[in-house]
Amino acid sequence: MKLYPAFACFLCALFLTGPASGQSTGEATTSVLQDMPAEGAAVGSYRAEDKDGLRWYWTLEGRRDMGQFFHVEKAFKAERLTLLINAGAAKPPTLAPFRLIFARPAPNGVGPGEVIAVREGKLPGPGEVLRKGVWLAIAFDSVPLDPGDYCFLLQFVAEGEKNSVVLNVGPMNAYAGGKGFQSLSKDPSKYAAGMTLNFFLFPAAPNATTANPSVAQPGGLETTTAVRPSAPGRVLEVDQRGGTSYATIAAATKEVMAGDTIRLAKGSGPYRETVFISRSGEAGRPVIFDGNGEVVTGFESLRFKKEGERWVCDLTTFFAELKYVQGFERKGAMWVNNAQPLAFPGVLSFRGKRVFQNAESGQFLPLASLADEGRKLVLEPGVEPDGWEISAREMVFRICNVSHHLYRNTRASGGLNDGYNLHGTGTDLVFENVEAFQNLDEGFSAHDKIECVIRKGRFWENDNGLCNVASCSMVASDVETYDNSGWGLALLNCRGELTRIRSWNNGMRQIYFMAASVLCRDVVAVKPAWEKRKWMTSQESKRDVALVTYEKSSTAAVEGDVAISESMPTTSMRSP
Repeated sequence: MKLYPAFACFLCALFLTGPASGQSTGEATTSVLQDMPAEGAAVGSYRAEDKDGLRWYWTLEGRRDMGQFFHVEKAFKAERLTLLINAGAAKPPTLAPFRLIFARPAPNGVGPGEVIAVREGKLPGPGEVLRKGVWLAIAFDSVPLDPGDYCFLLQFVAEGEKNSVVLNVGPMNAYAGGKGFQSLSKDPSKYAAGMTLNFFLFPAAPNATTANPSVAQPGGLETTTAVRPSAPGRVLEVDQRGGTSYATIAAATKEVMAGDTIRLAKGSGPYRETVFISRSGEAGRPVIFDGNGEVVTGFESLRFKKEGERWVCDLTTFFAELKYVQGFERKGAMWVNNAQPLAFPGVLSFRGKRVFQNAESGQFLPLASLADEGRKLVLEPGVEPDGWEISAREMVFRICNVSHHLYRNTRASGGLNDGYNLHGTGTDLVFENVEAFQNLDEGFSAHDKIECVIRKGRFWENDNGLCNVASCSMVASDVETYDNSGWGLALLNCRGELTRIRSWNNGMRQIYFMAASVLCRDVVAVKPAWEKRKWMTSQESKRDVALVTYEKSSTAAVEGDVAISESMPTTSMRSP
């Protein structure tokens, strides 16, 4: 790590003698909160499943300063910081002096850079014990914070054997607003990436604190954070027919802020664009997208010409203009899939119903067939040319490196990749009453360090219904996956908590867990009626041979049972 000489000298002066002249200085007072702070936080991170602790200390043997980066969307004056205590001590520290430092990030991205303010105080006295589960509240003279990136640093200023507090922490990068960091015990002027602190930063002390009932009980994977809205946000109404301030979803996403709702006008769809909200919400003030039941789609209409007795659509120009197709590579004027050479690089839909490729012939019979090495789509006699669509956009809902979003009453179709595609780092991503259908890859897919919740979801006529991978975590209830050409529901190398799940009529596997940690409650997989591959697939199941109703790998840790059924569900969430 490169240490800038001037900054190193400043830190030494700050550590040993106090803040440099010209910096904002002030006092801090501390108290203990028995319940979670729940009103009015500006930024913060709390996850019910975080059980680890990390020691903030200055003892005779060394010192560890602890800090956290955070991002400010809307300017405010910070006046209180709360931190969750992970463990008590036999002889808890009392009245230990410390500094709370606010700064810009260091030029190298690790640790504090330009110091904005320093506040000094002491830990609570003997009458207020820092024990497991309480919150340490630090109130201080206000610190103005404009939009941008910041960090705070906690630093003891006097040595002593009892100057040690175990703070509750989560994994690195668990908070989308920034990383945690800590000083090196052998050289306190240097820093390394550390665990994410469970904290809330408030613009003013609330009048009361209460526990938030939306936070999951211990043992669950629910990641909803713990602050309630202090004020209702705006509703940004979108209607492409006119009559509102926003004619496109993209226009509304540019202006949406924490606590706001983007709402599609009833009857105004379908919307042929990709939904991407780049701004995070806040704890208790999520960015909300309410689809109002309207479809957001990657489909575009196909146009046919009469050639003799047949209607024909030449797809050469369409394929040439595609920049990326999930699972395919460009070869000349076409896109090919090495595992399934006959696979079509897209999804075809006719009057709202996906047209699957036959597994043996690769054709779309009995409605249409491919000609000229797949460049032309030829309709069978008697099939009308109107009502045909083809997937043309990579994703429908793209969720990447954001937190505190709520998507409800949304319908996603026609993506060349996923209907709902979640990537990067993100927490408190909630999906309520959502559907995804006729997408080339998954209807819903979470990756990386995503933590999400699904409350009622239907995923059908995709390649896979729902498939999560990598280190993500998901809590899902009331989910149905059916009529997908490959897999129904799969969790690969990730975590899941599944309640009331039904999977049936999927082409190859109904439910599949590989190297995953899964808790199952009322999960049912229905044995398919066919005995060999029915539809062609181009994604995860493209090399599958055997049909599987339920499979878990030897490395999967599954609690609870997956029931195997011989018949279709008698009840479901499917519309008539």
